[in-house]
Amino acid sequence: MGKVMLGKMPGLADVTWSRLIDAVPEETLVEWLADSRLLAFVDWTMLPHMSEILREIGSRLPGTGKRPFLFIDLADPTKRSKQDIRDVLELLRALQEVADIVLGMNKNESSLVGQVLGVASTHDLHFRAASIREKLVIFLRDHHADMIILDMVMPGMDGVETLKAIQEFKPEQKVVILSAYAEEEQIQAVKSLGVYAYMQKPVDLKEMVSTIRNTLAGIRSEDL
Repeated sequence: MGKVMLGKMPGLADVTWSRLIDAVPEETLVEWLADSRLLAFVDWTMLPHMSEILREIGSRLPGTGKRPFLFIDLADPTKRSKQDIRDVLELLRALQEVADIVLGMNKNESSLVGQVLGVASTHDLHFRAASIREKLVIFLRDHHADMIILDMVMPGMDGVETLKAIQEFKPEQKVVILSAYAEEEQIQAVKSLGVYAYMQKPVDLKEMVSTIRNTLAGIRSEDL
């Protein structure tokens, strides 16, 4: 079983931001953006000016007062250079400032994107997806968390790197760190970053409950 796909590819080079604005007045486009919770862009590989369109759309999102989901389908990026892929991934990282990014990829596409980002090769798709999200710092920033409990040792980013990434967009976030094997240098690093508590595994249940209550109340551990 297979498939044959035919299309007139040369015309795709004519899909540009200027042509889009010619077809839809910018004022109307901004109104549409303000009314949208999800924006979807597909076939990045086949549309040579798609990155330009994404950049222009992203620059107008702050004026809408909304933070939509932004779905991107790279669509077989093997047809583009690794530098092109690096550039669009860097663009997606920047767009995370104004939208919640959803990057759609199949198994082969995730493998290529992982290579470009320097993600360790693995057959574990869940680990690969998590590592790509971490590299791109893709988080749902609009989602509120009363507190976050982080393990120091995790696949991909460790507790220190994850804490730093969280603090970039939510410096006031209450965070508690757990660890069983952390080095003293790592322990001092998370303490200097302003965590509310640091607990050594195995954790006593009563201590855990007390720490959670104190953290939610805005009380930092006396050990810090």
